[in-house]
Amino acid sequence: MSDFVADAWAILALLNEDTGSEAVADAVTRGVAISTVNLSEVVAKLADAGVPDLVIRTVVGELSLECSSCSLPEASCSDTEKLPGYVGPLATL
Repeated sequence: MSDFVADAWAILALLNEDTGSEAVADAVTRGVAISTVNLSEVVAKLADAGVPDLVIRTVVGELSLECSSCSLPEASCSDTEKLPGYVGPLATL
């Protein structure tokens, strides 16, 4: 089980070396989970930016993220702080 849960923007901040990327990098070394929905958003944003598919698969694969499905109750939860295991967006740590 992962120690942290990341959203798409935390992973994108890491890959783009944006503000907060150091905290995300540290969390990744300890284990980060991401929902399939957020992972697909990361892939889509990278593809939209022109990153080749093979590069996307390699870079994202090297992060060793623990991917979990997103159920309808989780997807429709308006208060993410109530989701099990949610610790906040890592980019703000």
